[in-house]
Amino acid sequence: MATKEEKNNFSIAIERLTADKRISYIEAITLHCEETGLEVELAATLVNDILKAKIKMEAQELRYLPRSKIGRAHV
Repeated sequence: MATKEEKNNFSIAIERLTADKRISYIEAITLHCEETGLEVELAATLVNDILKAKIKMEAQELRYLPRSKIGRAHV
């Protein structure tokens, strides 16, 4: 199991990639794995709750996931 420090370092690396390269979180994780040789399955264990929320929001905006109904007015 990944330590809190490993998750934090991974999160920082992903945040830097998204900011520096102006890419999505999903793309940043994929790029990070390619650049470091980290297996995607292992990277998945390093995603903390904050990154999970950002990835979910990004996926909803891209319509990969349905949008949450909480806080939305029904039309």
